[in-house]
Amino acid sequence: MGFLAATLEPHIRIFQLSPVTNGLMFIISGGTYALTAPLVGRICDRWIYPKRVLGIGTLFIITSYIIIGPAPFLNIPKTLSLCIIGLVIHGFGIAGLMVPTFIDSICSAIAAGFPDDLSTYGVISGLWSSSFALGAFVGPSVSGYLFDVVGFQYGTFFVISTHLLLFIVITCFIAAEKKRNISPKRVRLLSLATDSSSEDEEEFLKSKVTNTWAENISANGRPTRYGTIIDVEVSA
Repeated sequence: MGFLAATLEPHIRIFQLSPVTNGLMFIISGGTYALTAPLVGRICDRWIYPKRVLGIGTLFIITSYIIIGPAPFLNIPKTLSLCIIGLVIHGFGIAGLMVPTFIDSICSAIAAGFPDDLSTYGVISGLWSSSFALGAFVGPSVSGYLFDVVGFQYGTFFVISTHLLLFIVITCFIAAEKKRNISPKRVRLLSLATDSSSEDEEEFLKSKVTNTWAENISANGRPTRYGTIIDVEVSA
């Protein structure tokens, strides 16, 4: 996102667009992200493990920069339609990166033993926001330098290579979790509590997930008034 913030306008200057059209080009990626982020969040909550969505998001980002460039190895001319298509794909990729990171950070922290309360959510939110702000500073700085030195097309190789490395790391991490028999399906139940004893409360939470997900459930720790992380083992 930061790479395009500093280099998109010089990249599309050749098309001699009006100021209004230039502005519209900048909202294509953000608009696509805004529309798809709720759907991605729903997918992460209900169907697909967030780290897998992260991997898909990196592939979308790589594809978008290859198209927007376009990458030199494609040997095709730069056109406005290609830039628009690439920006739409970039919006999907941003949604596939930003939403799952926050969801999986909370789930992983609680599964690792952190308390399932607002203090943990605050720490995760602070770390996520700080990381985003750091990227928003580093991205335009690096992209501006690369644009001056090697141009937009070859500068995109920096983004492509970093996301390719991220995809490899995510794939290895998922493989390591699978080897350790860690369930890829995690459900975060918030604000579910009963007035009964702790044992009955845990059974109540299990039954809530059973009706939606699966029959064999193992819980990590006892639920609190803010919820709990529950690993769901889906039988074949």
